[in-house]
Amino acid sequence: MTHKFDPKHLVFLNNPLRRIVNPPLKILRRIGLKAGDTFIDIGAGGGFYAFPAAKLVGSKGKVYALDSQPEMINVLSRKKSVLKKNNLEVILTTDSDLGIPDGIGSIALLSKVFHEVDNKKEMLLLIKKALNKKGKLAIIEFNKDGSTAFGPPAHERISEVELSGMLERAGFQNIVFSALGRSSYLATANL
Repeated sequence: MTHKFDPKHLVFLNNPLRRIVNPPLKILRRIGLKAGDTFIDIGAGGGFYAFPAAKLVGSKGKVYALDSQPEMINVLSRKKSVLKKNNLEVILTTDSDLGIPDGIGSIALLSKVFHEVDNKKEMLLLIKKALNKKGKLAIIEFNKDGSTAFGPPAHERISEVELSGMLERAGFQNIVFSALGRSSYLATANL
């Protein structure tokens, strides 16, 4: 069983330096998110991507902020209330149930959480089911070399080759990898 992110370390997810290294709006635009889209943030944590996505998709779009940890759901719910984000829905999930309707999403994102998923094949199939026919999946993960002082141990990290194989076996196409800073990569794939 892989480790799960400890909610006590949420401060690291909302670190201002992270916003400089991985600016959420820039990354969301890079993966193609636009006004009117339905965005699924899987493992939303404190909302690093979910809240900027709610701004980007606008009043005609929708954001589903999903997390399997009740502590994160509480943080997301409080922040949603304070920011009055009516186009954002917070949902407690499990690794076997995303809790959202089939075929609803334009884009799904897993940012540095896919390595935490025990049954990766099942998760990819759940995401595939949640996306619409033109849907896109984006995954941000730590580089396999483990050269960073933060993140999961090297043996839990997923290489680009490993991820590409998983995505292909799950039926995703047009898989593209690109660097995201020195410690991470971004993978995108379409249905």
